[in-house]
Amino acid sequence: MTALAFSVTPHMHALEREQLVESIAVQRTVAENAVRIARGRPLHIGPITLRPRFNAVATTAPVAGPDKIEFTGYGPEHLPEATDARQQSAALAAWLIASVDAFAVPGVASLCYFEAWGARGIGGSGVAARYPVATAVEWMRELEGVPLRELRGELPPAVAILIADIRNASGAPTAVIANLSDRTQVLRLEIADSALRTGDGPGCRPGVLERVVTPQHATARIALLRPAMSSETVPCVDGCITVSVQAGEAVRWRATAVH
Repeated sequence: MTALAFSVTPHMHALEREQLVESIAVQRTVAENAVRIARGRPLHIGPITLRPRFNAVATTAPVAGPDKIEFTGYGPEHLPEATDARQQSAALAAWLIASVDAFAVPGVASLCYFEAWGARGIGGSGVAARYPVATAVEWMRELEGVPLRELRGELPPAVAILIADIRNASGAPTAVIANLSDRTQVLRLEIADSALRTGDGPGCRPGVLERVVTPQHATARIALLRPAMSSETVPCVDGCITVSVQAGEAVRWRATAVH
């Protein structure tokens, strides 16, 4: 066997919010143990879905459903309660970021989340039909193959941060933050930038904070929506930036370009 793969779901016997949040720490443990079992072979984790994709204890064959796969998917629609209404929520963007952070251990070759479209995907059946989690997927794609910075200090419970030096068009260090706690978290981060030096060494620069929000008109029944983004400038004070992240929110901070 040249590689190992397995799927993951945070829900089996319980569907509450606590189950989603508590699953993150377990995902890190699962990934570390799976890498150990793989013994150097590539490890592919996925699909990672909110609900189980099949009945693991079924005693009868599933009942065939509609064949419009652009709306129903490729099989999980046959399983009762396979679709979770939270798939369209802005909070799922935060959960995905925290999940990627948990699974990102050496030895994991790839992660696969959800379906491509539909009620269990990252958007509806259309180019413009994107759920808030689609923005988080794009943010994670930008980090693909980029070494993450080592974090120092302790984070509040249920908060995840990924920081990387992405030399994109703006030449900006980037921090992606997820807050799965039930309260607003104010984080003071010292993100040294080697491209900007002070008399004592690397300094920091102001940046733009982007927030994933759900449009006011969006409901669990509306598939055709595009995630709304808000942005604000965050100054660098005494070598640090201060970021306020609301409960269940996903944000991205990018330093401004050096001219």
